[in-house]
Amino acid sequence: MKIHTNNLKQVNLIYFDKWNNFGDELSKYITTKLINKDKYELVFNQNNIPLNIVCIGSYIHRAKNNTFIFGSGVRTPNNIENQGHNYKHLNVCSVRGPLTRD
Repeated sequence: MKIHTNNLKQVNLIYFDKWNNFGDELSKYITTKLINKDKYELVFNQNNIPLNIVCIGSYIHRAKNNTFIFGSGVRTPNNIENQGHNYKHLNVCSVRGPLTRD
């Protein structure tokens, strides 16, 4: 875990970063542009950060409890990537499509 000395609260963007994918790179770009840099320090794919966000892309299966969801989606109803959706509560602000909405 990154230790920071400023008074900014860390927000962890959970996104796919293994290779360049347009949607995932767009997720990082948009979140970086929209985050309030006076209040928050944006970090990427870190563990043990209590405030998490998942944005654009099919990456909800990586969400942790209480993660904020902005425009993300699921690829399959049963989440074959992670043997089911393993969270009890998400802060859903917007989703990508009807499969996720349902």
